[in-house]
Amino acid sequence: FNNLFFQNLKNNLSTNLSKIYDGCAQNSDYAKDGGYVHVELIDDQNEGFKENIIQKMISEINKLTSENEFNFKDITILCNSRKRVSLVAQRFSENNIPVVSNEGLLINSSKRVRFLVAVMRYLLDKGDNLSKAAICEYLQSETPINYTLHELNLLLKKDDGFTDLLKQYNISISTEKFLRLPIYEIAERLIKKFRIPENSYISFFLDVILKFSEKKGSNLSEFLVWWEEKKGSESIIVPEGINAVQVMT
Repeated sequence: FNNLFFQNLKNNLSTNLSKIYDGCAQNSDYAKDGGYVHVELIDDQNEGFKENIIQKMISEINKLTSENEFNFKDITILCNSRKRVSLVAQRFSENNIPVVSNEGLLINSSKRVRFLVAVMRYLLDKGDNLSKAAICEYLQSETPINYTLHELNLLLKKDDGFTDLLKQYNISISTEKFLRLPIYEIAERLIKKFRIPENSYISFFLDVILKFSEKKGSNLSEFLVWWEEKKGSESIIVPEGINAVQVMT
């Protein structure tokens, strides 16, 4: 394309200027046969625009790997910011699509990891309204119940509102029993109690907890302080050559 463009551009320039482009054609090796291009415009005025795009990408990737017999490693997703890379990578992982990224996959980008941290904070402080709100948001996203956001906020302000809400999910949390346990076991039991499906983010989060316990002890409060400092840098390490979709800027 570039060669044709500049060759035709010369015809519209003066003789002196056209000489600049003499002999500037590029001789590139031809690409291998095969490949796939899909172009689709999605209305950005609709509510849930980002989610619609991600769902479309997931659908196309599943189609390419199942019907067209492409490997995951044959597919690259380009994003315009690191924040989008994190969002896309997280949603792919939730849908069992293996991902690698040149930006690093932050463990804290997982909503399930953030949920576990929120529950841990609640175990230490039952009056932590931010943690209770984060727990409710996660539970609602996984298994919606018939409450508006306003109704949930009113419920959380009541003394027993949060525990009443947990009961509707058939969940009870004995903070005393949990706090007697080492932090690694706390995390494992929370994963089991809330039926959190394991993925790379959860596995690496457990690894982080284990390494912290071995080096600094098993104090939950100290771990949460440490995690607050490190959550912006602790990433999933993906081995090279893995069959995974590449997400990059």
